[in-house]
Amino acid sequence: MITNTMSTSVHFDTCLSQLEEHLSDFVNDPGRDFTRHRLLDFKTLVKTLMALNGKTLNNELIDLFIHKDHIPSESALIQQRNKLSSEALHYLLRSFQLPPTERQLFYGYRLLAVDGSGLQIANDKEDLASRHFGIGSNAPFNEIFVHSLYDILQQVYVDLTITKLHKNNEPRVFVDMLQEFKSDFPVIFIGDMNYSSFNVMAHIKSINQSFLLRTKDITSNGSASTFKLPDEDIFDLSLPDLTLTRLRTAEHTQDNNHLRYLARDSVFDFLSTKTKQNENQFFQLPLRIVRFQITEDKYETIYTNLDPVAFPLPVIKQLYTMRWGIETSFRRLKHTLGVVYTHSKKADFIFQEIFAKAIMFNFIAFCTASIIRHKGKKGYSYTVNFSVAANLCKKFFLETIDLLKLEENIFRQMNPIRPSKSFDRKKYKRNAFKSFMYRVA
Repeated sequence: MITNTMSTSVHFDTCLSQLEEHLSDFVNDPGRDFTRHRLLDFKTLVKTLMALNGKTLNNELIDLFIHKDHIPSESALIQQRNKLSSEALHYLLRSFQLPPTERQLFYGYRLLAVDGSGLQIANDKEDLASRHFGIGSNAPFNEIFVHSLYDILQQVYVDLTITKLHKNNEPRVFVDMLQEFKSDFPVIFIGDMNYSSFNVMAHIKSINQSFLLRTKDITSNGSASTFKLPDEDIFDLSLPDLTLTRLRTAEHTQDNNHLRYLARDSVFDFLSTKTKQNENQFFQLPLRIVRFQITEDKYETIYTNLDPVAFPLPVIKQLYTMRWGIETSFRRLKHTLGVVYTHSKKADFIFQEIFAKAIMFNFIAFCTASIIRHKGKKGYSYTVNFSVAANLCKKFFLETIDLLKLEENIFRQMNPIRPSKSFDRKKYKRNAFKSFMYRVA
């Protein structure tokens, strides 16, 4: 672990230095911002944002700088933050990545889950783009959405996009993320039903990658129910020559399994709504529809383009189950690392903190990646306690403990893995913003 943590720390410092070389692209006044020597210089500012917890801003600064000669004021921090665009932290998140090891691949593929999560922010009546006016007796509030690409096996965020409430369109945000996506490994994108549109599948196909997307079950009024499907409850149907078109002559086709008509109001970027402008009026989208049982009376239906021989039905079921890793990551990002405790009303400041916490999330994952799961006296394998690891890695990041203490205490606090243990999923309840006045000391 020591070697892994040191290489992670060196890699982070390298990425931060490279960002500093291009800092003029991310500041309000190039040539002036971050040129004077200050206690809160650029690198210190980034590390401060990464290390923030859930306290008041003044108490955060006391904790972070108490061992130094001077503690910067809240005003000084705000002035420095005003100079920096949140895109600087976004750039750092993308660059602070490590290639996956062999054990972090699935049959040679990276598994990238895509999903979004809402985050209630400070009340701001002027910010109409994020304003939710409430329903019935519910008070109005402001909300943003964090859209992420998450490597399930490497347990890191590959990319994030943040949108305000009224600009939240999960399929479109994902498509935009795909435009800039690059990978040295083949990828399987795994997503929930919000992403199971033909447009999303076509965009993934256009970059020669694979998808596994849950859609509405065939008993619901979803797109899968419009195909001619087997009579069995569990099936694996391949549609190797499925073709999409907007030609009206195809509207009344009797075989949706081969030729499918797309209405003009349906979003599909590869076919124009004006058919005369299409050089090619057909789009080939080979598809596979898989249905499997998850409980005694519940089934899931999946769209995928994975080969049925290499990825039979039981493997498809296993892959979709692994998608739950992104839900766990959101909980850790929000509550363990404290994204719910943002320290500003200003949107760009909030975005800064979210990107900074995602970078810290990755730092912790890279530091603990080499810890081997071993069996104890009771026969359990063990895994890292993320909450403990987060606390210790932050202290190492801030240079208040050394590597030996970091490793010793992480190994002492590992959690047993109990595969048979499960809990009912709690109904989603929106978490109210934690007021600035009511933070821990």
